[in-house]
Amino acid sequence: MSIKGTKLELIRLITETEDKKLLNKAMKILSQAHTSKPVSSLAPKETELLLLINEGLPEDVQARYNDLLQKSVEKILTEEEEVELLEMLPSIEAKTAERLGYLVELAGLWNTTIDGVMDRLGITPPPVLHV
Repeated sequence: MSIKGTKLELIRLITETEDKKLLNKAMKILSQAHTSKPVSSLAPKETELLLLINEGLPEDVQARYNDLLQKSVEKILTEEEEVELLEMLPSIEAKTAERLGYLVELAGLWNTTIDGVMDRLGITPPPVLHV
């Protein structure tokens, strides 16, 4: 793998991690790394956007949402669970819209499309569920 490919793979792995402790440790290691030759790095704004794009829902909220969606697809939601799912949707949609805004901004910085950014970062859209 080329150095450029390795860098892109590292960026993809960092942007996909949802483990905050691991992400903080990686940031600490990267900030302490010193070399004698200049290192190509991301602009601060790019780094900020990548971190924001990676910021997901709290693990417990994501797990519950996934569980409720699965039950909805299987048509085994109770009335209470259906209400719970419907109450979750606005905040989840807001988070998704927020992340999309960061992707748009990053696409502008990289002079590419949202699809181009997603391809570069290895992000795939979630499947469309018909519930």
